[in-house]
Amino acid sequence: MISKEERSSRVLYRYHKIFTKIAYFVLIAVAVFTVGANIVLLYKTHQTTIATTNHHISELSRSLSIALDRRIQRTLAILESVALDCNQEEALSAEELAKLQKQAELFQFEYFARISPDGSAICSDGISRTFAGQDGIRKAFEGQMVIDAKDTGSNAQNAGMPFFMIPIYSNREAGEITGVLAAPFSPLRTNFFLNQSYYGDNVFLNIIKSDGTEVFMTKRFHAPQLNVPGGTNNLFDVLQANVETIADTTVEDIRQAAATGRNKTIRFRVPHSHLTQTARLTRIGNTDLCIWLVDTNDAISEGLDQLLHMAFWINGLVVICFGALICVLIFLYRKNTALLMVDPVTGGYSLSRFNQEAEYLLNCSNSGDYTFIVANIVNFKIFNDTHGYYEGNRILKHVHDTMIKYLEDDEILTRSGGDDFNVLIHTTNDEVILRKLDLMVDEINHFNEELSEKQWIMFRVGVYHITDTDISVVHIRDRANIARKKMKIMNRDILYSYGFYEEEDRVRLQQEIIIKSKMNYALEHQDFKLYLQPKVDISTGRIVAAEALVRWKDADMGLVPPDEFIPLFERIGFIRWLDLYMFEQACACLRRWLDAGLQPVRISVNISRVHLTNKDFLLPFVEVQKNYRIPPELLELELTESAALDYPNAIPEAISKIHLAGYACSLDDFGSGYSSLNCLESLDIDVVKLDCKFLRAARAKNDRGHIVIEELVHMAKRLGITVCCEGVETEEQFAFLQKCRCDMGQGYLFSRPIEVTAFEKMVYATS
Repeated sequence: MISKEERSSRVLYRYHKIFTKIAYFVLIAVAVFTVGANIVLLYKTHQTTIATTNHHISELSRSLSIALDRRIQRTLAILESVALDCNQEEALSAEELAKLQKQAELFQFEYFARISPDGSAICSDGISRTFAGQDGIRKAFEGQMVIDAKDTGSNAQNAGMPFFMIPIYSNREAGEITGVLAAPFSPLRTNFFLNQSYYGDNVFLNIIKSDGTEVFMTKRFHAPQLNVPGGTNNLFDVLQANVETIADTTVEDIRQAAATGRNKTIRFRVPHSHLTQTARLTRIGNTDLCIWLVDTNDAISEGLDQLLHMAFWINGLVVICFGALICVLIFLYRKNTALLMVDPVTGGYSLSRFNQEAEYLLNCSNSGDYTFIVANIVNFKIFNDTHGYYEGNRILKHVHDTMIKYLEDDEILTRSGGDDFNVLIHTTNDEVILRKLDLMVDEINHFNEELSEKQWIMFRVGVYHITDTDISVVHIRDRANIARKKMKIMNRDILYSYGFYEEEDRVRLQQEIIIKSKMNYALEHQDFKLYLQPKVDISTGRIVAAEALVRWKDADMGLVPPDEFIPLFERIGFIRWLDLYMFEQACACLRRWLDAGLQPVRISVNISRVHLTNKDFLLPFVEVQKNYRIPPELLELELTESAALDYPNAIPEAISKIHLAGYACSLDDFGSGYSSLNCLESLDIDVVKLDCKFLRAARAKNDRGHIVIEELVHMAKRLGITVCCEGVETEEQFAFLQKCRCDMGQGYLFSRPIEVTAFEKMVYATS
């Protein structure tokens, strides 16, 4: 058989090997994923940016083209109307010229000029000009409407502004042209081709002819250092000499697109810059003009290119650093694994090593071969606080060393937490398990034979027979702990108490978890309902009071019985808020009765023993009562007999404060805990409620239960205490209470706990 040390070495080696392979795989996977993800992300972002830029500049160019075409057509229409007045060949008088000049200024033209076929012109501003030999004038005399770049007939004052020329017809149907009307825009009318804010500061706009000649520009798209061949103003020549095109589109493609009236997009770089720009050529309507729009926002795309290169270096550095980190972690893991596998207090298995070994053993076994035990040292914290942690650790090692002597080679042990010991035993025989526990605990306490003052080490033990090896060790430990937690107070004559796990324990725990998760929501949304159970005057049979009882109606769980949630709420302290809530519901009920003019009955509300730990517990109750303006004598607070036994010093003070607030005080479940009758004398209570067991146990007239009730009623009346008997279920019991002159009765004979509306019908119904 393989020893435990050898088996442990094999397990450790296997885990080392697996961990190393996983670490290297993770390193490579992370490196590849990081680099690849970044490259793909940056590439996709780059392509998206290009597509977005292209779409943006295309839409902007299209909008500008439509707007400019409309403005050109309106301008030509204005000039045609002026040309109708200038179709006579005779000279214009000074008055006519002045009128014509006012029209020109009105439409923001510099002047109007009527040009004769010989090139001479009559200008509305009175300045003599000649236009002989101009190509635009020639085309106008041929019947074309011409837009040129500048007025060569002036002193270049209007250079760079559009110059319009249209024919003047003497007979339009016959096509007889007598002259040409020319009009250059005023320099003030720079907004003719749209305001700069329309397309942004980073967009350059040029208006060119189809041959590339510049007609108008907002800014030159190129920098001053660009080479302008021969001083030309041809855009295509400037591009051909200076820019570096990107992708498949060339400057020659743009030239051909302009000549054929097509739209085209091009990407290029300008000299002395790494920035990429996008430009769009768009024809303006049916004119010979094109928009050349340049968007420098595409510099973002170039920035992404640079970022892509930077990402390669960063990714490489990340991979190197990550690799170094993995190597360091592997080194530290291998160096410290032995320490991690050892409990520093006991020198035995650490919890981590125990879990690994347990999983290995369970995987190699069949279901039902092993039992998991959790043994907790009772009150070990008190021992630590009294004797110090050094002595505490010495005890823990003593317990460990003793328990491990009784384990076989395929059984393991560890300390989990501070004072819990986990044992995996290769058997499911209860007799064998208990015999091992007897031997362990006896030897652990063997040192007491030498002590005059005994210091017993006692245990609370949970046992789980592992029937399902597919669940994790953590869940197996949880089930053993569930069995352990069932054990309450131990007998000092017994060194250990034990409990076996049952499926009902898990169901109960799960139910408690569900209740805990829902309780705050239920309180907030008023899912806790007020029920009232009548208290009947025995002598008259009238309802004179009621006890407030809580019922929980949940959407998922339905009606939850109080015995399922009240004990839990008391353990976790939530009962404080529930008691206050029920007290408020009772006050609200009383307030409704008072407002309706009804005669209210006193309502008693149960107060948990948990409140007695707080001397000021009554303050929020008094505040609620005053807010609802309820007379205090209509309220009664019920304390249980067990609370009086558990808090003998706090109870008298609590009762005194209840009376000071004006409330009545009752002692519920009297007799359930075999309390002394002296409490009737020592506690200043107003009402004593006899436990229902007295009536349920009564069988005959001379039954002891009857005798006790008779004597208790007699004694209480002598002390001035009202007696209410619970559990009245039969007419015979009611008759007996009448005979012994009991004050009040409460039970199913009169009514079960019912909703407030049903209670009101019972009490306030009129015939």
